[in-house]
Amino acid sequence: RINAYQWQLYLRAGGQETVERFAHVFDNGRDLRDLILPLFTAYCPDAFLAEALEESVAAFAQARANAAETHLETDAARADIYESEAAHLWKGIAEEYADARQKRVTDRQIFEYFADDIVYISLMLAAEFPDAFVPYFFPCCYHVLTAIADMFDIQLPQIPGQRDYAGRFHHYFALCRVLQAERKEMAWSAAELCAFLYDYAPKAAGGLGWLWQELPPPRAAYVIGASPEDRAFQTVDANANGKDVVCWQGNPDTQPGDVVLLYHWAPASRFSSVWRACAPGFVDPFFAFYRCVYIGRPVAVPGPSFREIKEDERFCDSFLVKTRMLRMDGLEIMPSEYARIRALIEQAGGDISRLPVLDVRFASGECPKQVERERDVELYLLEPLLKRLGWERGQYVRQMPLRMGRMFTVYPDYVILPKATPGHERGYWVVEAKKSIPTAKQLKIDCAQASSYALRLNAKGLMLVSQEGVWTATR
Repeated sequence: RINAYQWQLYLRAGGQETVERFAHVFDNGRDLRDLILPLFTAYCPDAFLAEALEESVAAFAQARANAAETHLETDAARADIYESEAAHLWKGIAEEYADARQKRVTDRQIFEYFADDIVYISLMLAAEFPDAFVPYFFPCCYHVLTAIADMFDIQLPQIPGQRDYAGRFHHYFALCRVLQAERKEMAWSAAELCAFLYDYAPKAAGGLGWLWQELPPPRAAYVIGASPEDRAFQTVDANANGKDVVCWQGNPDTQPGDVVLLYHWAPASRFSSVWRACAPGFVDPFFAFYRCVYIGRPVAVPGPSFREIKEDERFCDSFLVKTRMLRMDGLEIMPSEYARIRALIEQAGGDISRLPVLDVRFASGECPKQVERERDVELYLLEPLLKRLGWERGQYVRQMPLRMGRMFTVYPDYVILPKATPGHERGYWVVEAKKSIPTAKQLKIDCAQASSYALRLNAKGLMLVSQEGVWTATR
């Protein structure tokens, strides 16, 4: 929980001045820019996000300067404050679309309008209802808010699903309810809550510590897409110093060090640069594309183009070609596919010495047959692996019947050194085969299944095998 003594130390060490500045920013919005930008850039390295935040703050300051002196109801204690303001805002956005003579307004359009202007909208709400709403200065930085909540034991509301646009819209109001409850528990003013969220807490949670300076070897490669006009990628050249970090749509399973290949859509229609993930991927409910990655250390490369990819034997039946490179939102590609792209870059005259190579644990012989089902993994990957480890066929059994309680029977894929005494089954090791384990979420599910078998058999450990790799665990 928040330590009152440390909070008082923060106030005495200059934090009180930050609190006082937050107390007056709504009276004079022009002062907000000089206050929030240095705080924001201390936990967000993306210059384009800082620029967008500055524009929102400037728009708020202008709106406050032009507004007539009014005294709206500011009774934040009324029970329906969040529901009524959410409904009012939702209706207002829908009416703006209706004024544009659009026949049907979708939840997605309303949410995306809100998400694009969440800083400005939250500032307007907080200015009118300071004891109910909180200005939101975490655009594409929800992971920072999550780190703060984890450190100070604040229970954030559950993140809605990607296509639950109404839920993502209402998530802001649920956040305000949680944060205001925290404020009341600490007996803080609205200004003290802002100072905590945007100065004290990010520094206590590590500042930019979540951004890895020393990157480990990459364990996976992903493809993202962008328009050639996107400013974030226009400055990349062969002499890039690698200091700039960009937030982009990507795969939340991305880990620091992973390879991220940037594909530029038409008219370029080619791979233009190779980046490295600088932090773990995450989900941001207020980011229009939901899934975020921070990437840096770019290396410009000469292609390959979509035409070259399509005509290459390795990719002719790949997902990249089937979708015409239109769904590049963090698609993970196989190590052999990344290796082939490196080879095509070298053929085009690119210097691949600057490009990372996937971790050596993925270096293995080519599978003699394309993996189309789980049985292929068993025949062409798992059983040869068991043989190389020294286990002969007579030492393990496939699909061993195993009673789990009184209700049903399960069948572990492989049990090494089994003892099939009914009711007292035992096994030295459990091995499960899966056609694919593409994500950390799927790995967790499959590991839970294998663990249940291993515990039932009192096994020493387990092994998961898929076309992506091998995972082992001991008791």
